[in-house]
Amino acid sequence: QAASRAAEELLETGPSEAYVGWQSVGEGHGDGVFQHPYVECLLRVARRQVSEALAEQPEDDRWLICVRTYGRAGEPLPKAELRRFLAKHWKRGGFADLQRAFFSLGIDSMDTLRDELQDIGALRNRIRVDGDGGYVPSYKSLEELRDEAEAEKETLAPGGCKKKDRRAGDMGILELTLSTLERALGSEAHRRCLIFVSHEDKAFTSGLYAAALKGTPWERRVVQGVKGAHLQVRFIEEAAPHGTHLVVADDNIAEIYVECVSEAFIQQQKKEGIQDHMVRLMSAGFAERPLGDARLGLAEESEVLRFLHAAMSSSKAGRGKLKLFDEAKLVKDALSRLDIDSLPKLSKLLEGDFSGSRQNPDRARLQEALDAVGCKATPYLVVKKLRAQVGLPLPPRKLLVVRRRCRQKSGLGAQAEGGPELAALIRRAGLEMENQGANIWAMCPSKNHYWLHGFGTAIRQRARTTGIYKDHLEKLGLVFGAFFGFRVLHEQRRYTRYGQVKDDVERTLRYWHCDGKVVRFNRYGVVKDRCHLVGKFHAKKGGISAESSAELHKAEATRALTGMLEEFASKHARLAKPGEASSCGLIWKVDKEVGNETEAEAEA
Repeated sequence: QAASRAAEELLETGPSEAYVGWQSVGEGHGDGVFQHPYVECLLRVARRQVSEALAEQPEDDRWLICVRTYGRAGEPLPKAELRRFLAKHWKRGGFADLQRAFFSLGIDSMDTLRDELQDIGALRNRIRVDGDGGYVPSYKSLEELRDEAEAEKETLAPGGCKKKDRRAGDMGILELTLSTLERALGSEAHRRCLIFVSHEDKAFTSGLYAAALKGTPWERRVVQGVKGAHLQVRFIEEAAPHGTHLVVADDNIAEIYVECVSEAFIQQQKKEGIQDHMVRLMSAGFAERPLGDARLGLAEESEVLRFLHAAMSSSKAGRGKLKLFDEAKLVKDALSRLDIDSLPKLSKLLEGDFSGSRQNPDRARLQEALDAVGCKATPYLVVKKLRAQVGLPLPPRKLLVVRRRCRQKSGLGAQAEGGPELAALIRRAGLEMENQGANIWAMCPSKNHYWLHGFGTAIRQRARTTGIYKDHLEKLGLVFGAFFGFRVLHEQRRYTRYGQVKDDVERTLRYWHCDGKVVRFNRYGVVKDRCHLVGKFHAKKGGISAESSAELHKAEATRALTGMLEEFASKHARLAKPGEASSCGLIWKVDKEVGNETEAEAEA
């Protein structure tokens, strides 16, 4: 009985007690929330759900998208689509009466509307007898509505960049993020995702989320988490096993874009009047080759070539990276002629005797192989450099441009070309984090299609010149909170401590402070619904604006930026000066040029 009473008391008082003092930011912020027994119970349940979701994934390809949502349940998708269709195409009076009549007759989706409009006379009779409100639309108006409904059945060509038709403020999570993920990952997207709600969100406790998701594949993917967008990310991490690759997505993502490789596709979209014609929507059934040439593919750099590349980098100063890389490839070709294609074989070669005259058998064999591939380095110098590299760390693995017949079927290169494009990007991001020694990655926060395409064009030009394909940056820049991935480490020093308004800025700086690297794939962009309000307060915006005000939002933003700079981030960023362009209130302290980015572009 005592245990039962304690449990009842925890359920009654826990939801409010857990957040006592949580508004106090800085060191230790949020720790009290996660130490409360109520939140510990939520975590135990969440860990089981996350473990079950991960168990559904292939053992060698486990990653999970965690959608954090608050106050954005929306209506059931079919009903919401019908409501917007009527708002768009009904040009006469009586709009509210028409909606009530349709809904009272059970016409709550575009499919049922099309079925009913096949017999307009019978529909008008039903509205007259059973409809709510006594309003009966004219025969001609329903004929026009029928024609528009049939026209709506036309679907967008794969990869096209036509924007969704929507009215501000009436879209829920199903029509935004979940719809975007289904488009990008296919009909099985829900198997890779979980939806994290706040246990105290009125949209959740009132059953709005349950009603909106009912009958969809997402219905059983809901996990109860905590209040606060920043604390929800920590909750998601605490719920997952150490080392897991997680992706966090906001609930109001409108589209995920990728810049167009094909000039013909760009011209086609431009001809169709698509404004952002240099990018396309990420679609599960459509992708372009990364270099835009069917004869070229990507292959993962071998261990031997990585070793040689590191060894050859000790050459004299003034020799360019391209020449050093070419020299490493020549040495690799020479070693291949000696049947040396692995590090163990190379180690055995280095045990030989390369001193003395040209008559030395080991030296003579290597000299002959070097001469055959046109390498001018002497065997003695090559072996000296190779021996100096033994036992030292290897440089990050590169993606090499190869002819299609030489394409490897595993690793980074193969994964970047197979399956839905978003899934391939997430897999490669996981490998690239490990490769670069980073623990977080993101897409570009910009939706400027000229900038995205310009970045992609520069990547392809460098790839054709150097033979190395590198479509990401490791320099300091915003890890946009709308869609980012990270490796679960459960480290206190990485948790954000200054509230939810600037949590992506703080997360960027904390991971940079720990690792000195963040990985950003700037060919890809994520766009939120009503993107002009990103980072700003709006009373009807939902999400983190749901229980705030303009004054509180501004105060929290200022407090967060000054707090993180004073605590640890002053050597990585500074406050923007009056009149200085900044989308997040800070200017990153980066090199004057980062790839094709200026300092201001790197910040934005």
